[in-house]
Amino acid sequence: MQGMTIIVRAFAGLAVLTLSFVLTLLIIDYTPEPSAMDLAMAAEGLTAADAVVGYVDLAKRDPAGRLELTGWAFDKELANPVSVQVLVGTKFEPIAITNGAREDVTRALQESPERTKNVAFTGRTDRPVDCGSYTIVGVNHRNHMSILVPSLDLPGCRPY
Repeated sequence: MQGMTIIVRAFAGLAVLTLSFVLTLLIIDYTPEPSAMDLAMAAEGLTAADAVVGYVDLAKRDPAGRLELTGWAFDKELANPVSVQVLVGTKFEPIAITNGAREDVTRALQESPERTKNVAFTGRTDRPVDCGSYTIVGVNHRNHMSILVPSLDLPGCRPY
């Protein structure tokens, strides 16, 4: 009987060892699914950076359901116009290119008027969007992307 106990214990130990090995392989082999942001950045060749700062002053949907935004974005690296975009699903949709100065932004950033001559934007998507929460990004000429608004919820938005 004692020999049987030794065999059972050895088998149980082997089973635990095998299970541990299998779990270790699963953990090592685990690759998380890419996020919508990761997929969109890869498709556009964008690199996450803190190159752009900005703010959305006004967000709404127009009567046709397109997302309208007004605000500012500043390219800290190049002081060039910034492309403001919204993440819709796994793609970035263009909203606007900054064009025009804002004295309040120039003062707040403590930058020269020459460097902040292209910070203002107003624009909208080409197609309707739903009432989901949206990520708004700014992209500079080097394809450096910064998140301006991580989660924009449209006020009073009701699905069609």
